Amino acid sequence: MFSVFQGVLGGVVLAWIASRTKRPRNSWLAISLVALALSFTPGFIATAMAPALWLNAMHVVAGALIIPMVALALPTGESSTTPR
Repeated sequence: MFSVFQGVLGGVVLAWIASRTKRPRNSWLAISLVALALSFTPGFIATAMAPALWLNAMHVVAGALIIPMVALALPTGESSTTPR
């Protein structure tokens, strides 16, 4: 259930980024990479070293798959600034 909630929340954030920023792809990459970096800290605080390393490795693998896929679906913002 928590994963579904996170997916919906991520979709809302993505829609907000796409509608409010001039360069949605760059904004998404910056926000998601900061969030990925912040996801590393709770694992080291709450658990022993081995489980924390596995948790971080799983975050990196998921991020490596999802972040570029979502970024490619967003506009770069460069086409909207070119004159017609």
